Amino acid sequence: MLSSPSRNRHSSASAGAWELLRSLDGSELAGVLAIGGGSIKPCVDIAAGADGARSVATTTPHLAVSWRRRQARRRGVRLGSIWGGTLADNEVGPAIYVTFLPAALASGAFRPAPPPHVTGTGLDRIPDALATLRKGVSASKIVVTVEP
Repeated sequence: MLSSPSRNRHSSASAGAWELLRSLDGSELAGVLAIGGGSIKPCVDIAAGADGARSVATTTPHLAVSWRRRQARRRGVRLGSIWGGTLADNEVGPAIYVTFLPAALASGAFRPAPPPHVTGTGLDRIPDALATLRKGVSASKIVVTVEP
């Protein structure tokens, strides 16, 4: 059992990372995915303090993470970037978004989670969707449908 953040290898972790590390104590971590601004440092804290793979993948573009990569390396954590832009340029994108996903959604084989929060239909509903987003949402998909 972990005693306190000041007495072990987790000492540099933030309060939230420390809480997560405590709940993982004794379990191996497969890796961490950092999505969104400000997510890299707490994810590196978690990877550095957990047992298992000390690896973080981030969706932040490669150039923006180069200085964070050096900091992570000092703590024994591998920080890599992933980028989904190439899906438009190879066979994977159409295989997912043209072949698989429409049929899987229609049949119910694939269900989005959490359920989408549809704010309306048409481009004129985008301001409503942005207003909903600005009010603050958690674990929600804000959607505006567009008719062809």
